Amino acid sequence: MSTSIGAQLRAARESQKLSLEDVARQIFIRERYLKAMEAGNFAAMPSRAQARGFLSLYADFLKLDADTLLSALDESFSPQDVPSSSSSPTPVVPQEPEVPPPSPTTNAFTEIGEVLQQRRSLLSLSLEEVEKRIHIRQRFLEAMEKGDFQQLPSSMQARGMLQLYAEFLDLDANALLLKFVDALQFQLAEKQPPVRQTPRPEKTSRPGWRFWSDWGIVFVIGVLLVTLIGWAVGQVADESTAPQTPVPSPPEIADVLLVTSTPAATATTTPVPTEQGGIVVDAAPGGPLAPTPTATLNLPGAESGVNINIVVHQRAWLQVGVDGKTAFSGRVLPGSAYPFSANERIEVTTGNANALQIYYQGRDIGALGTPGEAIWRIFTTQGIATPTPQFTNTPTPTASPTATPPATPTATP
Repeated sequence: MSTSIGAQLRAARESQKLSLEDVARQIFIRERYLKAMEAGNFAAMPSRAQARGFLSLYADFLKLDADTLLSALDESFSPQDVPSSSSSPTPVVPQEPEVPPPSPTTNAFTEIGEVLQQRRSLLSLSLEEVEKRIHIRQRFLEAMEKGDFQQLPSSMQARGMLQLYAEFLDLDANALLLKFVDALQFQLAEKQPPVRQTPRPEKTSRPGWRFWSDWGIVFVIGVLLVTLIGWAVGQVADESTAPQTPVPSPPEIADVLLVTSTPAATATTTPVPTEQGGIVVDAAPGGPLAPTPTATLNLPGAESGVNINIVVHQRAWLQVGVDGKTAFSGRVLPGSAYPFSANERIEVTTGNANALQIYYQGRDIGALGTPGEAIWRIFTTQGIATPTPQFTNTPTPTASPTATPPATPTATP
């Protein structure tokens, strides 16, 4: 019968294409015991309990009916191996040790150690072999199996070693860890002294003045808050109802171009003679410059003051003075227009004469100069003046002719 059990095991292993080394590495049963079971030589096992445990573990791994194989194994044992009814029953090693639920009244550490020791014995592993595989010192393994977790360096390291040892033995590591934590909490509770319960003082009614003082503070804070909100709303209302000072903006180009046209202006240039050193100097072309404007444009509308409109076509710097005061100074952008009015004079200074188009007294006089030319023009009720540098011309003295005395006639003898 035992031979048929071994044949079934060997046939199942070969059908799954597994070697004895692979099986021994996965279920932690020595290879010589696997060979003995496949040969049907269960007498080579250390004990009958270990033979049943190894067979059950091997059958479950090969997905065979473990109960049937165990029944056949019991029949194969000789009658003298079966204990009599008067003797105590042979303890049966459980296939999968179950971790009892944690109880504060039992020594949970000892129960954890028993589970670890039983599982290691079932797998026929020595502490030396376990130490080589999971790299935990043998004395720590012995302490865990005895339930003496106080010998471990700390509770955190004990928890890590327990989890690693349980996973290596293919146990339910989470259940063992929960039991270990519960035991630690129970042990800590035993070490703590009992908490003395002090009687709670009876609630006394609060004095009336305390009650009204609290409500008084709340009332004052509420009044201050309402006053602050009302003041803020009043400030916003005053800002919204206050008259807004209109900001002058330059008129559109179309509005400037629609100005009613007036008769064309006639420009006359009159040289201004000056007297220097007793000599009358004429400001004719090629002659010396006079300190007065070189050109004057007489236009109608002098009786209504001075009015100009400046239309910007290019970026430029512009400064405008009205009756001796600066009315505008800064850079201007294309597409903008600036009207100015004065009683006596308007001075225009720019660094790009071609960027500005001037409408003087309602008439378009065009650009003031060439691109990039810096100019300075003065618009008055009499006309347009171009200030020029004043130079003092010193006449070059000429030598006066010296009269030569006539020759004295000499008498001829």
